[in-house]
Amino acid sequence: MRSAAECRDGLVRQVSGAVLWQTSIERLSAEGVRTFVEVGPGHVLGGLIKKIAKAAHVAHVEDPHSLEHALATLTAASPAGA
Repeated sequence: MRSAAECRDGLVRQVSGAVLWQTSIERLSAEGVRTFVEVGPGHVLGGLIKKIAKAAHVAHVEDPHSLEHALATLTAASPAGA
């Protein structure tokens, strides 16, 4: 982008365009991704991931305590030496 007008137009397209959430999660799952981390308040995205990719594990982080829990869970679930 080289001008303010291009930036404005790009932002409008980004905000009003399709998200393709399901397509993105299906693609990641097909590529072998099994672990997702949702960052922020709430669990909506994690719930959507679980509906799309049944085998997925979703960790949730919204504060220091949940970060520690997610890190411990992810570390325990990772293959040795990874």
